[in-house]
Amino acid sequence: MRIIIFIILFITSNNFIFSHANGIIQGIVLDANTRQPFEGANIILKELTIGAITDKDGSFYLKNVPFGNYKIIISHIGYESIELTIEVSNEGVNLKEILLIPLIIYEKPFVVTANRIPLEPIYINKSVEVIGSDLINTTNANSIEGILHQVSNIDVKPRGIFGVQANVGIRGSLFSQNLILLNGVRINDPQTAHHNFNIPVSVNQIKRIEILKGPGSTQYGPDAFGGIINIVTKEPEFEQFRVRISVGENKYFSGLGSYETNLNWISTHNSFEMKSSSGYRYDTDFKIWNVSSNNFIKLPFGDYNLLAGYIDKEFGAYDFYTPGRNYPSKEWTNTGFVNIRTKLVLDGITVNPKVYYRRNYDKFMLDLRTPDKFVNIHTTHLYGGEIVAAKKVGNNIFLTGGFEYSEDKITSTKLGDHNRSLFGYFINAQMIYESRFNIDVGIRVDHHLDYGVQFNPTVGLGYLFSRTGKIFLNSGRAFRAPSYTELYYSDPVNVGNAELKPEIGWSYELGFQNYFSTSFETNGSVFLRKQSNIIDYVQYFVGDKFYAENFTKANTSGAELSM
Repeated sequence: MRIIIFIILFITSNNFIFSHANGIIQGIVLDANTRQPFEGANIILKELTIGAITDKDGSFYLKNVPFGNYKIIISHIGYESIELTIEVSNEGVNLKEILLIPLIIYEKPFVVTANRIPLEPIYINKSVEVIGSDLINTTNANSIEGILHQVSNIDVKPRGIFGVQANVGIRGSLFSQNLILLNGVRINDPQTAHHNFNIPVSVNQIKRIEILKGPGSTQYGPDAFGGIINIVTKEPEFEQFRVRISVGENKYFSGLGSYETNLNWISTHNSFEMKSSSGYRYDTDFKIWNVSSNNFIKLPFGDYNLLAGYIDKEFGAYDFYTPGRNYPSKEWTNTGFVNIRTKLVLDGITVNPKVYYRRNYDKFMLDLRTPDKFVNIHTTHLYGGEIVAAKKVGNNIFLTGGFEYSEDKITSTKLGDHNRSLFGYFINAQMIYESRFNIDVGIRVDHHLDYGVQFNPTVGLGYLFSRTGKIFLNSGRAFRAPSYTELYYSDPVNVGNAELKPEIGWSYELGFQNYFSTSFETNGSVFLRKQSNIIDYVQYFVGDKFYAENFTKANTSGAELSM
């Protein structure tokens, strides 16, 4: 039963005038898109603070309104408010139909590139969170993992500060079970996931960060158990030069210099950044610097993007890899990355070819007190390319397909020399019916040099209950190949296992999302992830070494609600 509350206040300079003539205001509130009656819209007269709420037919009545001129406000969460000036007289006022327009979800509509199918977030049948440039600027974060602290159900565990190293998990997944992309290109490190956030771009070069929770192997192959994190760099809009310097305790220094320019057909964003500190305690010192250049070229036959970057780190790694053993350790890493991508439109088909190369160098000294012992040097190479094609069929069917080849290799004083290759091809289809119901299906087949053929299907169902809200259901399969460290690394604390099998998982999710505005949304979901052959390190008794093993089965379930 709906309770309608009317609050009527009549105020004069000295007395209430009970004999004053009164009128009626009435109308019907409708959704501008569907023209359906709007139940629960708020009606307010500003001058008198008289209020009403529309009934199930969208109708409202304001009675006993004194004659005169007023401003009336009609509003509802998720819709643009309307303010009208009216005059109440003997005949009363009939506003007839009032149309409320949904708020624009994003100031500049965009597609989530990590989804492969080029659709706005509202049409993706997964939990999607997008950290835009406005939020990035307000966080004042000086590292990518610092930005990710803003997202619910993402577990960020910094190992050191100011971007030294961090492990990131999604929905209870291990830090190695998530796929990290830079402009849609895989940058997961094949040696160890501890290096996944050696990303050679500055925070001020980031346009947005897309987080797709749930399995993503259908789109990108291995690693996407908990979800996908895609870092999207921005294209410069105008010329500007920026310098920022910060200093603090423990000899902390941070400096940034960047230059952006846009000449219509070519634009570039070059950045140099440095951070250093003596540390807040022993063996927590660090020195980090990175340089990157992001270039966009627009030609008559296509758009091209060249991103190149390099990041160098030197830091104290006290007990990073030997918890509880009190080893004062030291680590040096440097990472280079190059990606060339283009976008071509051929007979209504959008084609996106990409080639990429990533090199990571890692030198680790276990004990500074014995610098000649337990020193490991690893160099990994990851390179590959892909071609993805997308086409809209009719008004409501979207098709995406493509293939990818990648190869990684390692040269190591501790792990030996190894290489692996992966060839995958996939197809996804999504149909949207009457702009409300949609279904997506897809499958990817991966041929892994060491672990054979992997089939990874996915299916999703969705319903838009408003222009800004959706309910969705999805299920999919994911897999992850062991890292080189899990396979071959051994030291006085940890022991690898060359017989490890790939992790396998099936995920199921039911959820909703409602975007009220560009800065406010609500999300909720329940999920289940059923896993087998999970890889983790096991200590069989206190004081023993940690051994890399496959667990037979493990289930992860949970619920999330955020706003």
